[in-house]
Amino acid sequence: MGDGEAAFRFSTSDHPERQRRAALRDLLGRDVLRLDLEPLIDDAFFADVTGNRCAGLDIFTVATSPVRSGRTRALLADGDDSLCLQQVSTRVRVATGRGRELTIGPGEAVLVSRADATSTAIPSACRITAMHVPRVAIEPLLRPSARAAVHPIPAQSEPLRLLNHFLLAVRDTGPPLSSELQRLSANYVYDLLALALGPTPDVAELASRRGLRVARLRAIKDSVIADLHRPDLTVTGVAKRHRLTPRYVQRLFETDGTTFTDFVREQRLEKARRLLINPAHAGTAIGTIALDAGFTDQSHFNHAFRRTYGMTPSDARRAAGR
Repeated sequence: MGDGEAAFRFSTSDHPERQRRAALRDLLGRDVLRLDLEPLIDDAFFADVTGNRCAGLDIFTVATSPVRSGRTRALLADGDDSLCLQQVSTRVRVATGRGRELTIGPGEAVLVSRADATSTAIPSACRITAMHVPRVAIEPLLRPSARAAVHPIPAQSEPLRLLNHFLLAVRDTGPPLSSELQRLSANYVYDLLALALGPTPDVAELASRRGLRVARLRAIKDSVIADLHRPDLTVTGVAKRHRLTPRYVQRLFETDGTTFTDFVREQRLEKARRLLINPAHAGTAIGTIALDAGFTDQSHFNHAFRRTYGMTPSDARRAAGR
């Protein structure tokens, strides 16, 4: 897989019905995922898988009917000793060759070693997010007690939630990341995963200052952008939704070289500008566009727009029309 690309896609619907079981078992299971896959239903089984490599990490999004998957002893011969993080949308059972078995509920995650024989039974249709992590990158960050072969992570874990958000953001950045951004992104992933599993004291302090802070800021920015239309968008309200203090949120933006207020204003102006130059909104009144972007005072909007872009909203619309 190449970094930043949707490097692999598989769907049983792309194969004739009589060939789907073989395609699932051989093409997807043994050739790509290096897993033994077996549908738990005879008819109407399906699997849709997208694989990406982001920041050197293999990430898979899966939608599947009931299935059993596992690393058999024959497959262990490939020498892959990476760790696999799986988050599931329904209840699944995970068993290891060492005799341990546990049940993972909706929204929960589990970290398993690909160097061990494992079996996962998914008894109902499920969506799964899986990530392969180099063992040498994550194990030194963990307390000895957190290095179990099968390690569950509760759904309410904040590091797990932020990790999912960050991975989606990195995956959807479009063009491949530079080598420096890949390195930073990988470090943030390792920080969040370590915090979710149980870091050493030194790592906990470093990860809280590095990966956790970056992931929180990214999640806050995305929620702000989604709520730009709300005139009551405030730092207090955003902090409450993310279970943080307003001052902590303000400090996150300060470390990014801006303020919460400036970020909201810049994003609202950019949203208005995009609407103004979009031919689909050519007939929409400028006042309506200002309201949609979260401005309650059109005079203030006009002044802020001209100060930022060097032209009035009407000028921007006319220029786009030409």
